[in-house]
This record gives sequence, structure tokens and C-alpha cells, in this order.
Amino acid sequence: MMLISHDSTALVTVRGWLAGAWARRPTRPGRSGSRMLSRQLVFGEKLEQRTMLDAGMRAFLPDLAAESDTGWSNVDNLTSDQTPTLTGRVSSVASQARLIIDGRRVAEVPVVNGMWSYTVPAEAALAAGGHTIAARAVDASGKVGQLSQPLAVKIVTTVPNAPTLRLGNDADTGTKGDGKTTVSAPTFQGRVEPGLWVNVSIAGVASGRVRSHATTGAWSFTAPRLAASVHDVSAVAENRAGIRSVATSFRVAVNGERTVMLDGSGGQTVELMASHLLGQGSQGFIVTQVHSGTLQKWVAAANAWKTIPAQTSTNPAPRFRNLADVRAIGNVAELRTIAFTDTVRWIPSAGHVGTAPAFTILPLDRAGGAVAPPPQPGTVPGKVGAVIIGDCSRDLPTTITWNAPTDGCGCGSTRYSIEVLLEDGRTLLYNVPSTVNGGSLAGVGAVLSFRIWGATKRGAGAVQASSASSSYAIALESFQSTSRSSCNTCNPSSCPPDICSGYGTPVCCPSGSGSTTCCTTGGGR
Repeated sequence: MMLISHDSTALVTVRGWLAGAWARRPTRPGRSGSRMLSRQLVFGEKLEQRTMLDAGMRAFLPDLAAESDTGWSNVDNLTSDQTPTLTGRVSSVASQARLIIDGRRVAEVPVVNGMWSYTVPAEAALAAGGHTIAARAVDASGKVGQLSQPLAVKIVTTVPNAPTLRLGNDADTGTKGDGKTTVSAPTFQGRVEPGLWVNVSIAGVASGRVRSHATTGAWSFTAPRLAASVHDVSAVAENRAGIRSVATSFRVAVNGERTVMLDGSGGQTVELMASHLLGQGSQGFIVTQVHSGTLQKWVAAANAWKTIPAQTSTNPAPRFRNLADVRAIGNVAELRTIAFTDTVRWIPSAGHVGTAPAFTILPLDRAGGAVAPPPQPGTVPGKVGAVIIGDCSRDLPTTITWNAPTDGCGCGSTRYSIEVLLEDGRTLLYNVPSTVNGGSLAGVGAVLSFRIWGATKRGAGAVQASSASSSYAIALESFQSTSRSSCNTCNPSSCPPDICSGYGTPVCCPSGSGSTTCCTTGGGR
């Protein structure tokens, strides 16, 4: 019997033929050619394993590198990377690792400390679909170890379709499909391919993700509490490989709760209507909570003031979120529903000192519901003038000052409403009596935006520093009242250009370059 050593001329010739066959493989072989080449390579691997095998060398199961294992899971071997990086481990005696993809030798790479790594080059990018990847250890003398267990990898390149996006049925108050809601934490919903993730962002900030239904593809996401403002919402679908769809965008106007702030220091009763608390064009509001004092509604049928319950003997008063909640508890709830023609009065508690929360309201939003008609010229206060914002907390203003209107009715009964959107997302509504020169608020918190208007029981005047719409059914446009610059010594010429946000010319507050705060004066948008 003739013995053939591993470095014999015959085996060297066979290995050279196999290597040549691999190197000479056609770039685009036909189906039969591919099968033939695959059989040649498999035969070559088996022949080499029989003649060159070193049973002491091992190649362990290859793996996708972390950066190439895209998608939801790092163990599903599903990726969108067509040129993935592969890694693996071999026994210590090996100096190289041979990579075999779909039955073809593609590379031999060095082994460092028992580890190897290989990145599929762009010219050999893997097509979409399934692929089998194996490795074999090779030592310096050319001996080879057993072929590793194969790694099954699936390449996914399909981009998912964009999801649909709208307000949820319960959150779409009023006229359906108009993008307006009085729900502060609205639900958004839509449809997409079954079983995908849907990533939801609000104002460009990731807000959460949900899985679409495995059969129907329906999805639903409840947002965190949103300020009374306009919010840009987007939804992006993501498949298991981590490929994302184009974004679907939706603009929602949240006209949610605001807390009415009143000063009861003098013990004076305050009478208010929807014009005082919501401005022009409202349907009215629901009283969702009474915080202090006594709140009453004038009931014409009884010719009497009726108290809106603050609490029962055992439980706090219900906090209503929408008209359905109000209707659910019957007659008591009717007291909490205030139409634009109704009047409420607030009686401060004995010993009440300073401005504090009095009650919280939620605007009515009934589909086709009546709204307050536009006031007749000269019957309501004009637009307040010379709004000045100043002082700083975390680079946002905390004081607001304004001048009395120079037109309108000049009514002595005018009260000013100052609605502020704070940095923490709360909406506070201050209502103060008029003075000869206008009015001011201090220490209201870090203000992102505000609206100011004068009103009487006959109606509300035009709004200063708000969106152009005269109807509050269109919620506030969210805007930055001042830039987030530092509150150092002010020089008007150095006030940032965006400090005005459309209001006027930058100035120092209260005035002069020795002041510490940049602020603005002038008209609204």
C-alpha cells in the first residue's frame, strides 16, 4: 500500500486544482454551472478533510458582529446589512480561519488570540434571502479542522410601508377628522403590516413604540400629557431587521385643561363667563375640578345661584375629562357644563390670601355645537398693547406686563385674561381686574408662550401674542417667547435675533443697558 503524506506532490496538485477551480469560478454561472462548482467545492472540502484533517482543531459556530446584527433581536440572525461583519472562535493551534458562505470559500483570515473577523466586501454583498455561513480552522502547515456548524443568516432589504396615523376614536372630540381634541393625553391609532413596531415621536422627540396586531396590523398609542398647543406627531414602522419606513406625519391641536388662577385676597366675588376664560368663539367649558373657595352657576330656570360641588362627604369631586364623563352622572354634572351664555361666580374662602388655583376647566368641543358669535365693534375691549416679558428662570421669562387697550369699548368692567403655557406643560389662566395703565404678572413660572385679552360679559377682545386665529377652537400655536440665552447684563444690540419670536424689537428689561434681562416689546404676530 502506498502512503501519501499531506505535503506530497499529488495532494499539493489536488489542492492547487481546487484553489484554481475556486479562483476561476464564473462571475455569473448558469444554474447547472453553479451546481457543478458547488459540487466541486464540497468535494474539495471533503477531500481535504479526509487527507489533511487535524481532529484537534476546531472552529466554533460563527456569529454576526453586534454592529451587523440589526433589528429587534441580537440572536435571530436576521439583518439588513448586506456586507455584514462575521466573527468566530477557533482552537488555539489554528493560525487562520477559512470562511465558507453558501458552500463557497470566500476568504482565509488571520486568527488573533483564538478569534477571527471577516467583513463581506461591497463587491460580494449578500443578496436578500437566506445564507449559510461556516468556518474551518487552518494551521500554519495547512492542516485543517472539522467544518463548524453552519450559521443560518437571513438578509432583509424590503422597506416596510408607512403606517396610517390619526386620532383615536375616543380622543377625536368634536368634528371627526379635524385634528382637534380636548383630551390632554390623546390616543393615536392606525394600521400597518402585521407584527411590526410602530415608533411614535411628538415634536421630534421619541415618545414610545407599540407592536401592530399580528393579524390585522392595527396599532394604538396613548401619548403622555400634552400641553394646550399644536403638536406635530409622526409614526414610523420598523420591521424585524430594523428597516424603517418613511414617516407619516399628523398635526394635532390639543385644547385641553387649564387651571384658572384667581386672587381672593380682598374677599371679592368674581363673576366670569366663557369670554373671560376662553376668549372669542368658544362653545363654553366643563368645570373638571374646584380647588378652592365656592364656585356657583347662575341657573335662570331656578332664578338662583347653584353651587358646583367641590366634594362629597366621603370622596373628592369627580374630575371630568370630557363631555361623556359629565353626562354619565346626571343632573349634578349639568351644573358643571357652562355654555358660552352662562355665568359662574367664584367666592373665595375666608382668609384667602394671594393668587392661587380656583378651578380647572376643559373647553367644550361638540360637533356642530353653537359658538359665541363675534362681538360687535366697540362693545368689547380692544387689543392690549406693549407686552413686555422679563426676568428669567432657566432662561425663560417669569413676568409679563402689558398696557391697557387704546381702542374698543373702554369698559370699566374689563378683566384681563393671561393664559400661559409653562415649561412643565401646564396651562394656567390668570384673570385679573383692569387698571388704568394695564396690568402685570410676576413669578408665574418659566413661560414658553402666552395669550392676553380683555373681556367683559358682552364678549372678548382680540388676543395679543397668540396665533392669528380668533377662534380658540384652533389651539395655540406653540412658539418660544424668548431664546434660551443666559440672563447676563443686557445690551439691546446683543440680544439674540430670535428673542422676539415675531413680537418686536429686542430691548432690555425694565430698560437700559444696566438691566440683566433681554426681553421684547411690541405687537403680536
